[in-house]
Amino acid sequence: MIEVISSTQNDRVKRLEKLIKSKSARDSEGFIVLDGLHLLIEYKKAYGLNSVDIFVEDSPQLINQFEKELDVTFANLSTYRLAEKAMKKISPLVSPSGLMAIAPIPKSSLDSKTQHDRGLFIGLDGVQDPGNLGSILRTCLAFGVRKVFLSKGCADLWSVKTLRAGMGAQFSILVDKDIELAQLVDEFPGDIYLASAKGGVSPQMIKNNYSSALIIFGSEGLGISEEVRIKVNKKLTLPLKNHVESLNVAAAVSAMCAVMEL
Repeated sequence: MIEVISSTQNDRVKRLEKLIKSKSARDSEGFIVLDGLHLLIEYKKAYGLNSVDIFVEDSPQLINQFEKELDVTFANLSTYRLAEKAMKKISPLVSPSGLMAIAPIPKSSLDSKTQHDRGLFIGLDGVQDPGNLGSILRTCLAFGVRKVFLSKGCADLWSVKTLRAGMGAQFSILVDKDIELAQLVDEFPGDIYLASAKGGVSPQMIKNNYSSALIIFGSEGLGISEEVRIKVNKKLTLPLKNHVESLNVAAAVSAMCAVMEL
């Protein structure tokens, strides 16, 4: 039997809304919100759905569609049918997906102790836009980046917007968050480069000449912090054309990874 919820004052709905809006709630509870079918499919592949609370819009058509796509029977899971008005009120989207879930924060992407002696690593210094962060994580997963390091000033890894932009990349790529990048620079065993709009060598010049490399990208507005810049004297600059001086950070990471890994 699937419980039907019509009021946004329901305790379960209030918890869902709190986890959508509050990083501190996500951190303290250890749960995230998955918004949309694709994220649930990716989470199911990685971790299953036994510990997940599912909220689906109270529409037989949508329920049948989602059950088919997820290859599940909602009645066998912790599932709640949410009235359309309630779904629209709490959804972060103008056009709600009709499917959300509360799920435990995955631990593997945060706890893994990957060796840094080979491969490509990406460091992000204060990248605050969740859309950019999610896109970067998906790019890094696609190009085989070993791990992504996030400074303390970066957007929340587990916000609804970051998850949606990453399209589930967070469930498959290794991420260390709240990193002191200046300390990482001191400890990293391989080559370290700053991504720079000008003054660096082309990544094509080094792509076949490293065993382990860390490339650090700065925030959208402030760039790379001074405490990191003074420790690294090697720069990489993408060879842009047609008088384009720079790319936004998500596009820059994508282009750099493509050059380094293809």
